[in-house]
Amino acid sequence: MKSLNRSLFALLLGASVLAPAFAQTRYTLRVPTRGMAVASPTTPASLSASLAAIDFGIEVGGTGPYTRTVTLSNTGDSPVTGLSVNGGGEFGLSGCAGGALAAKSSCDVSVSYTPVATLTGPRSGTLSVAAEDPAVSLDIPVTADTRQNIWATRSPYTASTFYGVPFSTTVEIHNPPNGKPQPLTLAMLDGNQGWELDPSLGTCPPNGSVLPAPHSCTIGVKYTAGDLPGNDVLQVSSLFSIPVKGTPLASQVRVTSGAVAIGPLALGASGTASVDLRADGSMGATFKSWALPAGPGWALDYYTCTSALTGFGGSCRFKVTYTNTTGVAPVNPSMSIVTNVGKVTIPIAVTVN
Repeated sequence: MKSLNRSLFALLLGASVLAPAFAQTRYTLRVPTRGMAVASPTTPASLSASLAAIDFGIEVGGTGPYTRTVTLSNTGDSPVTGLSVNGGGEFGLSGCAGGALAAKSSCDVSVSYTPVATLTGPRSGTLSVAAEDPAVSLDIPVTADTRQNIWATRSPYTASTFYGVPFSTTVEIHNPPNGKPQPLTLAMLDGNQGWELDPSLGTCPPNGSVLPAPHSCTIGVKYTAGDLPGNDVLQVSSLFSIPVKGTPLASQVRVTSGAVAIGPLALGASGTASVDLRADGSMGATFKSWALPAGPGWALDYYTCTSALTGFGGSCRFKVTYTNTTGVAPVNPSMSIVTNVGKVTIPIAVTVN
């Protein structure tokens, strides 16, 4: 019986081993998902800069270099490749070497500015950050202003006035913090164009004194329009001068004889005042109408003021007379003269006994 059982076991084992290959067996695989990381989508490379623009402000020619630092950041999940930085002119660049910026990383670009000694005025450039993908590139404007060691708020300086009428003003100058102290050698280099220094104005140290750095002050100047064009040069120091230009205005008529006064007058007495007029400017003036003060007792003698005044300082004189007919002085009397270049109003002071 035992022998029969062994034979039967062997037969069953052989049957299972020799089973055909196409016999199918099904298995179920259960995979837990709780706590497993799920991959998020990647973002493309993206460049940003710590500064939207770079401004060096005002610097003195021949000094420097001056530097500013910009941090470039790649906020994407992909590297920025083919990276390069470019500038131009007086601007230099360094940093972000290697041509690539890894994902989630940053690097610093140093932008330098070296003002040329012989050039003045605004300067501009561009910090161009190029990448293999044009959509990732950046352009950052770079600006600066080059000045000489001393510079003026307005250059050239201009002024306008009527012929023969002085016009006084001030010219503001600056010696910047990185400038050099310089002796002042104030002078009008031509001297025959109507310009002169006005010592009564201005806050700068006296001529010959040293202008420190930093320091700002004003220089008093006066312009009197004449027959010449009015173009001159204000020398500030041996290294700096300011062009000045004066322009004569067309014309005006003004009183040059001062305040007009008559009296004191007794009742029935008369008094006369002479008034001088002058035409400033190139056009001259033509008289159109005359108006005496309101009320009785007034009379006008045109004297030498006929029909017109010539330009460039033409003048004339007229006389106004008042007779005290009431014993009471007129209140704030004034007369007016209308010309082709404007109206002149002349107050007259009258006193009675």
